[in-house]
Amino acid sequence: MKTLFITTTLVFASVVSFSQSPYIKSVSRMEGVPEIFQTKSTTISKGDKIKTEIGKGSGQTTYLQEGNKVTIVSADLCCTTTTEEMAKEPTKGSGSGKIENVKTEFPDDTTTFLKHKCKKAIITYDIKTSMIKVTNTMVIWYTTDIPSHNENASVSDSQVMEDYAELAKALAGIKGTILSNVSTPSMGTARGVTEAVEIDYTKTGEGDFTIDTSKCKKMLTYKEFVKESNKRAARMNAMNSGIRMH
Repeated sequence: MKTLFITTTLVFASVVSFSQSPYIKSVSRMEGVPEIFQTKSTTISKGDKIKTEIGKGSGQTTYLQEGNKVTIVSADLCCTTTTEEMAKEPTKGSGSGKIENVKTEFPDDTTTFLKHKCKKAIITYDIKTSMIKVTNTMVIWYTTDIPSHNENASVSDSQVMEDYAELAKALAGIKGTILSNVSTPSMGTARGVTEAVEIDYTKTGEGDFTIDTSKCKKMLTYKEFVKESNKRAARMNAMNSGIRMH
């Protein structure tokens, strides 16, 4: 039986000025599953610049956000857009289920993570498909030492698929910078882990916030990008189900 769970990138958009805000690097990984099935991602941020790389090689998707401007490269699919345009055209779910019954708790627990005092949040939600319902629990540690506007978060997190919109709203309700997020399903042994691995107040990040568009056949609008991405996802789902699509 396939275990259903959601991992998210960290929320890093800071309200402080670019020169004062730290350079933050985080890594997302899957635990409890074979290496071949893992999809890892890396996010770096500095002020209003956020870059996320998901996967590797020919299957990698890269998001580069500079203020409200966004560039996305996924294999030979490329587009330039804005966060406002993306909010108008959320992507469709890929068959992994719809999120429901999202609840958030804020216990009094605290800890220190990368020399920053953190508070705890717990988000629980159900992932429902036509065949099964699984409850996920996110244990989140966030710091108010690095203020953030979560509504301006990394587009790979905030501009989520329609099925995940309720969860995105819950994450946006956390008023601080998330440094650790562990997502555990009620079934199976797999879990998603996203953690900050570097916080540097002196690093400029010069040269890190670039994106390779050399393989792009053309620069699509976001609407065109979503349409083609959905078509490719549908083909992949059909192949995984043993159905050949033409």
